[in-house]
Amino acid sequence: MYLIEFARRWAAFGGPSDEDILVQFGIDRAEFTHLLARTIDEFFWEAETVRQIVSVYQVHVPSAADRPHVTR
Repeated sequence: MYLIEFARRWAAFGGPSDEDILVQFGIDRAEFTHLLARTIDEFFWEAETVRQIVSVYQVHVPSAADRPHVTR
């Protein structure tokens, strides 16, 4: 999913700027982080991806035990 790949790519730099988010997705940072949390919550992502996104973007996601185990 492009949203997760975009977030992972930018995580190494502390996350994208507001402008980068707006250009890529047409939304503001608050909506972007909301979508990240929903996307992680809906799909099972590898643990390192989840840790990285939670750390950089300060999103809350349920523990892996609470999430459905659908792989992407």
